[in-house]
Amino acid sequence: MKLSVERREYAFAVTARDGRKPVGRIGVIKWNPPAEPHKVYMKVARIDVDESVRRQGVGTKLYERAARIACESRYGKPLVSDTDRSPMSEGFWRKQVDKGRAVRDETSRSFYVLSCPAPRSLKGAKR
Repeated sequence: MKLSVERREYAFAVTARDGRKPVGRIGVIKWNPPAEPHKVYMKVARIDVDESVRRQGVGTKLYERAARIACESRYGKPLVSDTDRSPMSEGFWRKQVDKGRAVRDETSRSFYVLSCPAPRSLKGAKR
């Protein structure tokens, strides 16, 4: 599987491809929480993984790349979850909290935060 990145000034997207076929995509935007307008994050706006490749690590790979890009100097902000998470996405974020890689922020609408620098791998390693 190959990952490609499209970058914009205030957003970016990572696409996973199996050959030429897109099998997953994560879109990330710059975000200021309404309750804390002085804070700036890079927020997961959407993640989609084709049903044919779910439970094969595609979503984790997309999150890993997105977290590293969000922490790069161009953006330099931690990656945060979307506030309307799917059950599969919620499981991913809870696992990251359990492993000490993310924290849950309970201000206004709850979301998860992966701190910078982003971990090299979001699965497998222990604390």
